[in-house]
Amino acid sequence: MARYKYTQESGTDFKVNTSDKADAMETENEKRQILDDLGELLNHSKFDDSYPKDASAGGTLQIPASLVEVSEISTATYDDVQDWINNTQSGGRISGGVIADDSSGGITISSGTGFIKNCHTVNGSIM
Repeated sequence: MARYKYTQESGTDFKVNTSDKADAMETENEKRQILDDLGELLNHSKFDDSYPKDASAGGTLQIPASLVEVSEISTATYDDVQDWINNTQSGGRISGGVIADDSSGGITISSGTGFIKNCHTVNGSIM
């Protein structure tokens, strides 16, 4: 599993150890654990065994729609943004997908973009 990489980390994984001469080893390791968990949870693009030690900046976060909760009554079956997308949106073509005669009794279909359900049920996932 990828982890963030720190300048001082002679301990296991990304942790500091006594050789790093950290004043408050437990406190520092707790902060690093929280940051590491957040980086993994949010799919940080720099969660790659080199950042932040490599001194690069930036990166992107991707919050999965299944982790974004919406208001609900009691304990709803469908309770996040991904559920909303799957149940209120439909598959469809956005661009391309042009059907043309191939002049030999068949057709050709150009490449295209769009959304498709992963199965033919009402609440299948939109891909």
